[in-house]
Amino acid sequence: MRTQWQPVKSNTQGLTRYKGTNQKAEAWIQRNPDGSAVAKEETGFFGTHVTSYSVAPAPEDNVILDRMDRSAYPPRFDGWKESGKDSETNTTEYKGKANNFLKSPVKAKITRVGDTAKVSAKV
Repeated sequence: MRTQWQPVKSNTQGLTRYKGTNQKAEAWIQRNPDGSAVAKEETGFFGTHVTSYSVAPAPEDNVILDRMDRSAYPPRFDGWKESGKDSETNTTEYKGKANNFLKSPVKAKITRVGDTAKVSAKV
């Protein structure tokens, strides 16, 4: 699960602090007058995992936080593309790749019934 960020009061102008909902995460984003931003995230036990990020022009805070989070904890699977659809069973098939050394192929199916969905994957 990705970290959910909540803003925390900051007394420094241009600096926004955030507290994460999991892994005792903390982050801050410093916005500069030239439109750039510098950010830092500390997560893990005793803040042992640190991610720094610098970007210009700077997007919104939630985009920066998401990029740092994905860098620190990349998704297990990525690159999903729709590979088939069965309208009779309301099933959509996807192909992706595992984020490991071998980049193993992955297949998944999502079957929707009303407001529920059944997901199955084959690695």
